[in-house]
Amino acid sequence: MKHYKSILVSGLFIFSLVVSNPTFADFEKGDKAYKAGDYGTAFQEFMTDAKIGNAASQEYLGFLYLMGHGASKNKQEAVRWFRLSADQGFAPAQIRLGTAYSYGSGVKKNKKESTRWYTLAADQGNAYARYALGKALYNGDGIKKNRGEAARNYQLAMDQGNTQARLALAKMYYDGKGVKKDRQKAAELYRIGADQGNAGAQTELGKLYAKGKGVAKDKAEAERLYRMAAEQDFRQGQYQLAKLLLKKPGFGSTSFSQGIFENSAYKYKTKGNDAAHAEGYAWLKKSVHGTGRSRMRIAKMELDSRRGSLPSITLLRGERLYDSWLGDTKSLDLNRQADQGHAGAQLVLGDRHATGDGAVNNVFIAYHWYNLAYANGHKGAKRGRDKMCRKMKSIKEESFHTRSQFGNIMYTELEYLEAHPKAFNGKIRTIINNLCS
Repeated sequence: MKHYKSILVSGLFIFSLVVSNPTFADFEKGDKAYKAGDYGTAFQEFMTDAKIGNAASQEYLGFLYLMGHGASKNKQEAVRWFRLSADQGFAPAQIRLGTAYSYGSGVKKNKKESTRWYTLAADQGNAYARYALGKALYNGDGIKKNRGEAARNYQLAMDQGNTQARLALAKMYYDGKGVKKDRQKAAELYRIGADQGNAGAQTELGKLYAKGKGVAKDKAEAERLYRMAAEQDFRQGQYQLAKLLLKKPGFGSTSFSQGIFENSAYKYKTKGNDAAHAEGYAWLKKSVHGTGRSRMRIAKMELDSRRGSLPSITLLRGERLYDSWLGDTKSLDLNRQADQGHAGAQLVLGDRHATGDGAVNNVFIAYHWYNLAYANGHKGAKRGRDKMCRKMKSIKEESFHTRSQFGNIMYTELEYLEAHPKAFNGKIRTIINNLCS
């Protein structure tokens, strides 16, 4: 339903393109009052005009009922006013009525009736209606599926500046459905939208660069486009950026684990190089926990998986980065105090990571903070540290062959490993025993 609301809100002033000189003065007063946030006055002005047949005021009044602005929210009453306006041939009201039938808002869901109203508005040349009709034709919603005709309507809407139609048509060219497959054409259409700042187009064009489809493969350009979309709080852009960053070589990568065995100096080249992974984790978390409509189940599944597979150092840095984006001053201050050697703050972080209360649940990170707190004179931290040691010792030997566990051991025992680079020879259990002795 949030998606339906966004369509209605984005279409709030569609009628202004159609009616530049409203017949009645009350309409202008109502429009001015609404824009000033005076919903009560706006409602009264539009009601006065709507009762004497002004189609634009009827459509606007329906919107006020739908949103509960100036009157109690009433979807059925909203539809009644939309219909009165639509029956006069007012295209914006026809679009609203089509949308109501499409989502079953205030009326019984009816795709056929929805498409009928979209068609009436499209016949008047309304760009959004042409896009909506194209979508119905593409999917066969309430009308016989005809992707060639869908492409024609998308093209007409796109030529009028409709961004959604451009994205839809680009996808058709990419897939070769309804039009001849032409991925270069798809890239061209996505590029137009991307250059205009459209986050969806930036994300889709980024995918083409990442795969080398329709354009020369260029992961740096893919990252740039994903980042622009992500910074607009576009979840798909955040998710794609996260995936790209998490694929980069870093602290928990296979190359690191191989390099540390083959060349003890390799660790100095890679220490701290998990920044991309940490940022990727933060973007992944943002794509799951951000505001707005969510269809990011796949991102949530990947976030849960990454929490179990990424090295502790990466998780820790990723969580801190995410907190900084949120402006979570309490968490940031706590981490700052812990970094400065405050034993009490280190104990609190140990507790949080041990329980997963307000922080990622991770035995290695918890051990790290408990160990530091104990070393800095907090005797109570020994109990937590010893408990984490027991958990670490209970991990099955074969688990240490994974990149995640390798990185976790590196995190808890980094200084030990730097002092004894040859101690790694696969004897990770010995290291843990030394650590917890």
